[in-house]
Amino acid sequence: MSENSTECLSCGIHTFSRNKYFNGKPLLERDFQAEQAYMVGKGWLHNSLLHGVGTVCGLKVTPHPNPSCRDRFVYIEPGMALDCCGRELVVPQRLLVRVQELIEENEIDLSGEEPQDLFIALCYEEHDEEPIPVLLPTCDCAGTDQGFNRIRETVRVHLFARPSGEQLPVRPPLDPRLEWMHTLTLEEQSPRAVAVDDQLGQVYVAAQGISSEEDGARLYVFDMATHNIITAADAASNPTDVALSLLGDRIYVAAADWNEDSPFGIGVFEEAQLRIDPDPTALIELEEPARLAVSPQTGALFVLLMSSGRLWTWSDEAIRNWLADPTPSPAGPADRRELDLGSDFSSPGGAAERGGALLDITRDGRYLFVADPDQGVRVVDVATFTEETPSSVDSFGVPVAVRASNDSEFVYVLWQGEGADSGNSLISRYRIDNETGTLILARDGRGGRWPGTPLDLALAPAERFAYVLQTDNDLSEVVVISVDAIATTAPDEPVDARMAREDLSGAARFERLNLYGQRLYVAADAVEADVTDTARGLVIVLDVNENSCGDLFDQVIESCPACAQGDNEHCVVLAHLPDYVPERPIQAADEAADGDNTIDNLTHRPIVPSSQTIVEVIRCMLEQGFAEGVPGPRGPAGEQGTAGQRGPGIVEAVAQTLNPGSAAAATLQPIAGDPEGDQRLVLGIPRGQSGPRGPGITQVTASTLAPGSAATAALQPIAGDPEGDQRLLLGIPRGDPAVSIDPVWTRVNALSWQHNIPILLGEFIQIMVDPLLDTPDDLSPRQETGLVIEFTNEVIINTIFGQPTGEEQPPFMLSEVFQLYLRFVSEQTGLLCECLVPNATYQAVNVLERDGTGRITVIEPLPPETETAAAVRLVFMPQNQPPFLDTNADLFFRVVLRADFVLDTEENAVDGNFLGARLPSGNGRQGDAFESWFRVTRGN
Repeated sequence: MSENSTECLSCGIHTFSRNKYFNGKPLLERDFQAEQAYMVGKGWLHNSLLHGVGTVCGLKVTPHPNPSCRDRFVYIEPGMALDCCGRELVVPQRLLVRVQELIEENEIDLSGEEPQDLFIALCYEEHDEEPIPVLLPTCDCAGTDQGFNRIRETVRVHLFARPSGEQLPVRPPLDPRLEWMHTLTLEEQSPRAVAVDDQLGQVYVAAQGISSEEDGARLYVFDMATHNIITAADAASNPTDVALSLLGDRIYVAAADWNEDSPFGIGVFEEAQLRIDPDPTALIELEEPARLAVSPQTGALFVLLMSSGRLWTWSDEAIRNWLADPTPSPAGPADRRELDLGSDFSSPGGAAERGGALLDITRDGRYLFVADPDQGVRVVDVATFTEETPSSVDSFGVPVAVRASNDSEFVYVLWQGEGADSGNSLISRYRIDNETGTLILARDGRGGRWPGTPLDLALAPAERFAYVLQTDNDLSEVVVISVDAIATTAPDEPVDARMAREDLSGAARFERLNLYGQRLYVAADAVEADVTDTARGLVIVLDVNENSCGDLFDQVIESCPACAQGDNEHCVVLAHLPDYVPERPIQAADEAADGDNTIDNLTHRPIVPSSQTIVEVIRCMLEQGFAEGVPGPRGPAGEQGTAGQRGPGIVEAVAQTLNPGSAAAATLQPIAGDPEGDQRLVLGIPRGQSGPRGPGITQVTASTLAPGSAATAALQPIAGDPEGDQRLLLGIPRGDPAVSIDPVWTRVNALSWQHNIPILLGEFIQIMVDPLLDTPDDLSPRQETGLVIEFTNEVIINTIFGQPTGEEQPPFMLSEVFQLYLRFVSEQTGLLCECLVPNATYQAVNVLERDGTGRITVIEPLPPETETAAAVRLVFMPQNQPPFLDTNADLFFRVVLRADFVLDTEENAVDGNFLGARLPSGNGRQGDAFESWFRVTRGN
């Protein structure tokens, strides 16, 4: 035992031992050390688990006040932090950081070609001080007669470097989750336009038939909740766009061949009549294809003629008056306004023809933005209907899509890169500035750049994320872009702001996000025609979930926080200098000039807010209130006026009828005894002459709406009625569906293949033929998984294969429950048949590993006598490898699990319904058949 040594205290979760005192107990050095270790360790454990790691207050990194010293020094302001062990890092006074000296001491190499981020961190350190004589030295102190009387808790500055952008932010943004929800399949058709009505809960899809040149187009109406088709209408041919009026009572469809007199036109459908009459109520004839947009403020309809570049618009009132005419003019409503943009938007495969968002109107209805492939982003002032494109707008290539923010303060542009950026997608944001009376589109933030060919852009309502539809190596995908990342200004170069992506089937065309940002609809065509599958068009429905904050609470049960090995010596990062360049000035981000090193105090600095700070934030949130829905523009705050003295007023009104032809009268009468002198208004209203019968409501039509929708009521003129009578159209929301109270049964949880995803033949043989089956006692882990089905709970093995009587001995090669079928064409009958694949081996297994998609990749077999297990597999011995694997044709396999017969340990049948090809399986009922299929191909 050394009287001068410092005991090393444990870090992280551990048990404690404290002194027990009694009379006559000898007190040694270890007792006092244990006392200190108990008190200090308890405090550290409390700090680390209940408060966490990071800055408590202060410790801001600031540039040196002397400009000539800013290339070598920075300051750390006074403050306090907690490290991962819970130790307090206290800086009582301003601390000078000698950046250049520390770079040399830590041997940080900044000479490479790749840029480096330089990090400034604070570390806990202890120093012995106050040497005093040792009165009774022990053997540990031989050769010295002094010991240290105090341990000073202090800090040390630590510098380290990482490749630029490699270090993740300490508070990474919450990733939105894109999950496949449903696919609307279109038989022998291609989706050309989609519009979403959130109020009525309906999705409109205009699809063109593609089986022959004579095929026309149809307008389908789907229910948003169930994805069931509601009705369909004629959409002429080759539709180019679909738009909805503000109330959703009118549907505009731009297409060709509406009649023999006009090659193109806009069919106007009335929503209330779609289920009754499949033809449009009226038609606006055009000479060329068109794209459409509706003002979210006024409901005005904008029409862009794709070949000539002419822009037309009609007010919502003009359209209503036009439709009220028994025979609406084919020239369209009156009071049409025109503007010639002089560009051709009709190039084959271009954004306009494909369906991308090349038109968008600010929510306040002031500006219309156009993505012109030849002249860049163009702006139209809606009030004057004149072009107000600023003379200089930073361009990043060919504009593909444009979206305005919900507060009408920003516009986002998606670009297809050119030149050095060829093969890249780019996004930029511009602030809409018109305070001086002249419109300015000022670039806001550094923008984003990443590999891919962009197709379309959608913007989340709260503008935290942008959803970019693109292709990358001929594969379609939706990429989620962080708006916060592209909005930052340092560094100036565009950043790869991708946060997540969702791979898609088919060749994508365009996307549409619903008003509340919860559903993303992606239209796509089949990549190749498949004679066995007539579904050539797809509208993929993705569920968008941006609200993952609640998951943070659930993560506490996973593990307790602890210091990681190689955790930069358990230091706390205070700031970093992005793309640090030696010998250049180090400056605050808001004051840095071009070429300066900038101090970022927040991106990588963990924060430990005090209870007071948390209370203030919550109080602020409660005072401001919470709201859901699309954020509107911020209005100016009004001043609170002083309360005035109540004066006399009119508190009663009496109306009297007079004879027809009499003059109207109005007099004031004092109210007797009223303390404020209030008065009574007496009105004399002459009766009018009896007039002819006026229009009334003589018919009522009621239709049901999606659950949760707002009820609607509208009046519709009855065509040809002599009195002008009207029809009352009622939209009545359906009640919410019943909620099942059935228990959660055992379900299919995971598979070793992906449903309906092709597998290469070589890979299929590798996983389906297990050479270790020749040695039955070898139960080692292996990647030759076979076809594995994993359940959420253990099941009784002999309900799947084997016999309860034990008559069949391993290897088990017979199952009436778990079977593999091969599809082929019978040479005798020409019929398409599916036959059971024989000679398979069945085993109970443990699942050891899965890949990123959840597919099972590594298993270990269980002994043949295993009675219950959570997974089973179907596999082949080498000598039983099926001969059809040597064929040159692609193979189609179907896997069937008759879940009615598979019992779990509670003797309940497995809930095997494979609804929507989603895992876990189940519809809340026991039994049913679990079926999945896939193709085996030989590739190129």
